Amino acid sequence: KQCDKVIKALTLLPKDVNLHILGSGPETENLTKLCKDLYLTNRVVFHGHIEYGDIGPYYAYADLFIHSMSGPYTFSRTTLESVMFGTPVVADSMGDVYDMLPNSSVTYDSSTEDLAAVVGEALDDKDIYSTLAEGTNQDRKRFSHANITSRLLKNYGKILNN
Repeated sequence: KQCDKVIKALTLLPKDVNLHILGSGPETENLTKLCKDLYLTNRVVFHGHIEYGDIGPYYAYADLFIHSMSGPYTFSRTTLESVMFGTPVVADSMGDVYDMLPNSSVTYDSSTEDLAAVVGEALDDKDIYSTLAEGTNQDRKRFSHANITSRLLKNYGKILNN
């Protein structure tokens, strides 16, 4: 998931910007060492595994959700979850996040430097941030249960009538 890239980008951001990493896996030890090597242990919090039902407050607390996977991939559930809690998304331009969430996401060009620049700009520029935050409401409506159910029923109706 390229958390190492996000950690390295943190070195290029103001000291008041912190990173919270949820989940655990085989890279946790390496990522913890990277934080120590880059003197970021006071700016990165590893929360470990969080039960799905308990994850909402973490999304709601965050100013931005960073989806750092690189390369072509399918739409990520975590980006949609973030938007449902009102948190804008920063995502690698290689994926389809921006196409799916055009109002609440911005992209970067896969480099650590561009990731830091995009995050910094989104956090520093109140107009950009408020546009993204307001955009979460628009994208949230597009993916609401009522809207999705309505679209599914409409499509099923078309299939059954053919």
